[in-house]
Amino acid sequence: MAFVFITDSEGTPDMEFYKDYIVKNSMFESYRVSADEYRALRELFKFNGIPRYVLMDPDGRIRNDNFQMYNLTTELPKNYPQLFTYQQMQGIE
Repeated sequence: MAFVFITDSEGTPDMEFYKDYIVKNSMFESYRVSADEYRALRELFKFNGIPRYVLMDPDGRIRNDNFQMYNLTTELPKNYPQLFTYQQMQGIE
């Protein structure tokens, strides 16, 4: 499982802030894309605001294009029982 974080160069213009932020928050799969690429992603995933959560399977298929992160501890075991158990998710918020 991976959490992928995407921002755009216009929304995060300070590169030093961006680098420090992703290190401090352990955001290992973080990408800063061009404004055009970000607009294409907004069109593809139909979002206007951030954060936006999309649950995808290992094959790249969208499982839930409006994933509610507050349901993380119940939704991950339900969607991926082979990877997560409810016991493993206890204490994760």
